[in-house]
Amino acid sequence: MKNIILLIISVSACFAATCFGATCSEKNPAGPRAVIDCLANANGMTPSDFWNKKLFDSSAQDKYCSDSLSGIPAVQKAQREMFTIGCAKQKGTYFSYENFVAADETLKQKLSDTYQFMRQGTYEVKLQELANMLATAALETTGAQWPNPYKTDGFYYRYENGPLQSADPVHQNPALGSCYGYPANPEWVANAVRSKGTNCRNLGLSEFYTEYYPFSTFAVAIKDVSNSKVNTSLVMYDDQKYDTATNTITKAGIPTLYAGGTYAPPTGYTWQYMNAVIQPGYWVGMGNLQLTGDSMAKFFGWYYQKLASPSQTEADYQAFVQQFLSDGQLAWIGGLWFWNYRIAGQGFSTLHNVIANTQKAACHDIGITTYMLNGGCNDSAERVKYYNYFKTEVFKQYSEAEKATYNGATVNSYICSQALYEYCTH
Repeated sequence: MKNIILLIISVSACFAATCFGATCSEKNPAGPRAVIDCLANANGMTPSDFWNKKLFDSSAQDKYCSDSLSGIPAVQKAQREMFTIGCAKQKGTYFSYENFVAADETLKQKLSDTYQFMRQGTYEVKLQELANMLATAALETTGAQWPNPYKTDGFYYRYENGPLQSADPVHQNPALGSCYGYPANPEWVANAVRSKGTNCRNLGLSEFYTEYYPFSTFAVAIKDVSNSKVNTSLVMYDDQKYDTATNTITKAGIPTLYAGGTYAPPTGYTWQYMNAVIQPGYWVGMGNLQLTGDSMAKFFGWYYQKLASPSQTEADYQAFVQQFLSDGQLAWIGGLWFWNYRIAGQGFSTLHNVIANTQKAACHDIGITTYMLNGGCNDSAERVKYYNYFKTEVFKQYSEAEKATYNGATVNSYICSQALYEYCTH
């Protein structure tokens, strides 16, 4: 009898705590707050503690900005300037659970049913979407595999690969670690050649050209060449026009900024190379989502067209990037924009649509996310490690890869490939 009583008590406690997520699966909560609340309850934790102790390690989160640069050898001038601007606020809380859910709920309130992050499909698919996003974010901001490699060490830096604190910056600091020389805004070329820079340590943000600095393939519309006020309604990529209000890409002709260009700028504006409207040291790969290249300008325009009240026809691009680096809620809005709205070309799907809106099981894991985020398969093994930590160790989900056949080839949900991308987006 005693054993039966203990068993009943044990089973009752298990269901009260939603052991193994069974009750969460039955309830199928919608949205990050509801899903994480259920997960936290299953672990006997508050949502904030679940975020800071289970998903990540609070001692590593935003650690770079929680520290100072004193005592760090070989600190570069650009690094000092970036630290002052990027770490101005929210030290240690930039990537917080509170900022994450506040960003999500802001988007839901503003965009209603056009925004469905973690609100579609089964509970298990919602967990896969969350695991995909967190794994990607953790890899992009990893804290040099500290304190728990490929598990809880994400969100160490606010911008991609940003330590810049080594005497050997070439090998350890790929973002601002090495500077380069670039041709001065040539005509559009696919393979312009850059050179290795010199005196990198003594260059400020206005002089430090990073490896992410783009060639002259992007154009924006400006009124005044003396400042960084940019038209928020469009971004040009070669001959493609991206409309920030409608999130659409169309062929529009080469901007007249280029020799022989045919596409005129908006009335009252002139075209300018996008790499000329912000100091070169800011091309580092921003925050938890790798907003660089044209993506940051697209988010900038989309934000002022869709979220700002009232909407703004033009805004200061560099000031927006500086705010992005110091305001964690804005950074999470950027990450969620990238996930839910960013498209790479006409007819391409978003990450959310591929993961949440497909019945193809092979399109729910980290393989497709890696390819769509990067346009290739770099750092695939490390992304899988993070993904497996979140999906299997924390969320207790089935971990075996899903496979499918496409054009005679076998694709694998954990293995990044162009074949997987084509299978999932067609």
